[in-house]
Amino acid sequence: MKTSIMGQNKYRLLSIIIILAVWQGMSVIYSPIIVPSINEVLKALIDILTTKDLLVNIFITTKRLIIALTISVSLGSILGIIIGYSKKIELLINPVISFMQSVPPISWLVLAIIWFGLDGKASIFIAVISTLPLVVINLVESIKNIDHQLVEMGEIYCFSKSKMLRKIIIPSIIPYFQGALQVVIGLGWKIIVMGEVLSSNNGIGGELTISRINIETGYVFAWTIIIVVLFYTTNKVVSYLFNTKVKGERYAFKDRKFN
Repeated sequence: MKTSIMGQNKYRLLSIIIILAVWQGMSVIYSPIIVPSINEVLKALIDILTTKDLLVNIFITTKRLIIALTISVSLGSILGIIIGYSKKIELLINPVISFMQSVPPISWLVLAIIWFGLDGKASIFIAVISTLPLVVINLVESIKNIDHQLVEMGEIYCFSKSKMLRKIIIPSIIPYFQGALQVVIGLGWKIIVMGEVLSSNNGIGGELTISRINIETGYVFAWTIIIVVLFYTTNKVVSYLFNTKVKGERYAFKDRKFN
């Protein structure tokens, strides 16, 4: 196992080296306006991370993402559970969810700008609209795939409703919920920043717009790296929280630990 992990790390390191080598090679061939050098991007990155006002913009975007995902995950979980347990409500709500999925985010953004203006609320709105269906669909799927044999076993052992929920329902839902959360976090970062680029003068998207207007390609690259790091950091935090708190509980019922 340890050898396998070391092998994976070697390939990852090799991939990074190849990407950096190609990047540096292209920066030699093309103008800095097209492809800035690694050194130029590092300077821009240091400037961003050492300037208070620029760090404030990272906080603004992160706050908008947290608000959007809190609304999306909370509402999506409630709807997903209700739809999962009611066929009639599923038939009623499914067309709405399908409609929300089919409308491109850019269309929602244009409407959001008209409805909410250019103060950042539009970014939050389109992030909610774009991620909500994913949460609902995953929760519905998780409920439909609950092992009925486990439910029957719980009934045989006279589980109370709370114990049935803790030992069977929640462990069955959690893998789907975790998957949905990781997907919507990644999509959320992209949607929030896109919304800021087109509808706000602050946040990471606002800084990207300023960099574009000033033709500061190095800063565009630097902000992009920051977005990638923020995405992977939040993704790892979610994975860590689920793996540490849920591990050992997920298959507790299957292992006959009924105490």
